[in-house]
Amino acid sequence: MKIRNLLLLGIFAAGVLGAPALADENTLLGDMSEIDHGGFGGPVVKFTQVDGAFAVLSGGKGGWIIDHRFVVGGGGYGLATRHKAKGLEVSGQDLEMGYGGLILEAIIASDQLIHFSTEVLIGAGGVTTTRGSEEDAFFVAEPGVSLMLNITKFFRMGFGASYRYTAGVNFGDLDSGDLSGGAAVLTFKFGSF
Repeated sequence: MKIRNLLLLGIFAAGVLGAPALADENTLLGDMSEIDHGGFGGPVVKFTQVDGAFAVLSGGKGGWIIDHRFVVGGGGYGLATRHKAKGLEVSGQDLEMGYGGLILEAIIASDQLIHFSTEVLIGAGGVTTTRGSEEDAFFVAEPGVSLMLNITKFFRMGFGASYRYTAGVNFGDLDSGDLSGGAAVLTFKFGSF
């Protein structure tokens, strides 16, 4: 009993006496209390091509903004235009496609009226038909760059370009090249920047 009480007293004393030393401790990331945090979310529209035909992808993205410079978030997009499912024998079915994943974004001079951001989405997607008779999953990586305009304190609008790289597509007569391609991107961000 005596040993247990002495042990508890020793642990308590070490914690109390060691606490001031932790306040001055140097860390790899520095003092995180001096970093501003924010977040945003909003819709995104992408004008692109799917299987060589004009296509519109709609969706959204959001994220945690760290020190006005870096974003960790996610996004997801789906095919909003109608396309025939090439190479599938079932008639009258349209192609459906969607993808999403982790987004990492770097923001340059966010306090300026007009500024730039670069991002990359890394994730997965799927392609199917309207009746779901066939389906396939694929890997997607999509780097992009945007010119951002600070409309208000809580609203940003972006005009950008991206390239959607897909791998692992084997769907009817479609392959990865048919679902890959460049896009013009319109972004609306609402939040605390």
